[in-house]
Amino acid sequence: LGATGDLAKKETFPALLDLFAHDYLQHEAVIVGYARKEMTTESFREYLSEVLLKSHVCQEMPETKDSIPAFLKKVHYFAGSYDSVDAMAELDKLLTVEEERFHIGDNDKQSHRVFYFAIPPFVFQGAAKAIKEVAMAKGGSTRLIIEKPFGHDLTSAKELQEGLSGLFKEEEIYRMDHFLGYEICQNILAVRFGNQFLEPLMNNKHVAAVRVTLKEDFGTEGRGGYFTKYGIIRDVIQNHLLQMLCLVAMERPGSMDGEPDIRDRKVELLKAMEPFDPCEVVLGQYVGAKGKPGYLEDDSIKEADREMAKKCPTFCQMIVRINNERWKGVNFIVRAGKAIDECKCEIRVQFKEAE
Repeated sequence: LGATGDLAKKETFPALLDLFAHDYLQHEAVIVGYARKEMTTESFREYLSEVLLKSHVCQEMPETKDSIPAFLKKVHYFAGSYDSVDAMAELDKLLTVEEERFHIGDNDKQSHRVFYFAIPPFVFQGAAKAIKEVAMAKGGSTRLIIEKPFGHDLTSAKELQEGLSGLFKEEEIYRMDHFLGYEICQNILAVRFGNQFLEPLMNNKHVAAVRVTLKEDFGTEGRGGYFTKYGIIRDVIQNHLLQMLCLVAMERPGSMDGEPDIRDRKVELLKAMEPFDPCEVVLGQYVGAKGKPGYLEDDSIKEADREMAKKCPTFCQMIVRINNERWKGVNFIVRAGKAIDECKCEIRVQFKEAE
């Protein structure tokens, strides 16, 4: 869901192509792009072909381009409102036809459906309800993958959780932060706890400061309508960068492979964080330069939201302090911004000068 959006274009479909190129997608697997934009399957495939050729997957692994034609044959497109029961019922018919084509449901072949929510959080509940009513897998499993942001604030996050848990079991819901799939994040725990020389130095006796930075050399590029409602803090700091900070600062989990252990250590660290001091938070918004438009010049920002957009931060730097034995007194400088001079994601540990 959200097949024509920014996340699907930059992350989801390139990742699916990568899986297909390396034979990780089953022969019977069918991919349906669902979005509100009116488009035929053929025109969507043409659009997707251009997107994939420019994707990071094809840039880093040029041989992947050869798999695009075969991959696109697995892709279909369906236009409809995300919370429409009628539209979802039509999607169910399309999926059923494809399942019957592969004889899924016969013998030992079960139907399994995964719905990837690359859509705004305000339609999560309606989409989940429509799926539950008319588009569940017949005989097999149904899974929801929910992308951030999980609500707009604590209240809406709780409402979202209560709404989803009233429709689906916890094991049927996957809350996804795609940033954790990046190599830099995958390797943090291994570098920290697998290095007997580094880990003993990761504390306030030796570390002066830690910088967690995400810079993007592009602006909102048509996402201004969404971005105005969330801003840089909710878009990348509250989720992506906070996850990175947790990985670099948490205590050793009982098991490196056990998600509950890692989750509990993250929660433990988050509870030790002190409230932010507004005097130590810097906010900013990019303006037009070198022929590129400023944030307020993004055409996707609705006229009714213009005043709100003037106060929407596209840059933020803040100091985070962790009040525990390991990190008390160490400043964690978290910084993120759009339309910066370069594209970079890094964690920089600054050690104290030798005495």
